[in-house]
Amino acid sequence: MSSTASTLKAKVGMAHRWTAIFLCIFIVVHLSNQLVALAGAEAHIAYMDVLRQVYRQPLVEVILLAAILVQVLLGIYLFIKALKYSPSFFGKLQYFSGAYLGLFLVIHVSAILYGRAGLGLDTNFYYAVAGYQFTLARLFFAPYYFLAIIAFFTHIGCAVYWVKYKTNASVAFKQAVTIIIAGMVISVLVSSALLGISIRYEVPANYLVNYI
Repeated sequence: MSSTASTLKAKVGMAHRWTAIFLCIFIVVHLSNQLVALAGAEAHIAYMDVLRQVYRQPLVEVILLAAILVQVLLGIYLFIKALKYSPSFFGKLQYFSGAYLGLFLVIHVSAILYGRAGLGLDTNFYYAVAGYQFTLARLFFAPYYFLAIIAFFTHIGCAVYWVKYKTNASVAFKQAVTIIIAGMVISVLVSSALLGISIRYEVPANYLVNYI
């Protein structure tokens, strides 16, 4: 590999890591909001209103959207580069979970922006669960959200694995698997709320119009 290519790879990796750290903080906070839904839709919305005082600030939103854009573009670059090699098991998990996360972020952010600007809706808990009220839409939304949470924790687990691998491969493996399993549990809990299994909710009619 030439020095120029090595330098580019290092810069891409650095940008990917720093924007990933910023996004991870936001996503963890966002997931805590989803877990609050286990206490009911009202609790979810009340908690979201508090968080929005921070992440709905114009400057924070611009930084957040920029970080997402950078992650998606760099993710595509890294994924294409990875296709040239035969990565290990954790390498494959990292690349494919990252690819799914990139796709999810593009769809999710676009849907949020469309809901706010195009439909004039408050993109709260009811906006998220509206699609679950219709069989065909549910077939998309249920696995879409479920796999996104698992992909996030899998990606984090793989990152932890590579950081710890050279020091202690056995510990690295156990920690990565623990993080991935935790993601699966959280995904089940969040999905149970969104599907109306663990809680009961009634979606306002204005949120359902887009699906009728």
